[in-house]
Amino acid sequence: MEIIWSLVFGVWCLVFALRVLVFRQLVYREPETANMNDLKFAFRQLLKNPSFSAVAVLTLALGIGANTAMFSFVNAILLRPLPYKDSPCLLAAGPPSHAGRSDGGAEI
Repeated sequence: MEIIWSLVFGVWCLVFALRVLVFRQLVYREPETANMNDLKFAFRQLLKNPSFSAVAVLTLALGIGANTAMFSFVNAILLRPLPYKDSPCLLAAGPPSHAGRSDGGAEI
């Protein structure tokens, strides 16, 4: 059991050291150069892998479209007031509900 814990601790130390090195690289670069280099690298990677790019773009388009459709539905049904004058005072008309009667809903 002690070997497993020492292995886990060693991996954790390695990951922490790598994160410190990456952070130092990001901090000590010129911000404008770093951003442009990152954008150029990302664009080159997307051009190298067109199938991955297509799947990523389609996934984003599907997610954005679904989110827009759901928000439009919720906005139209739940959030907007009804297009009638004094809409909070409207009542629902229909057959009477017998759920709250003490005689079980039997007609007399």
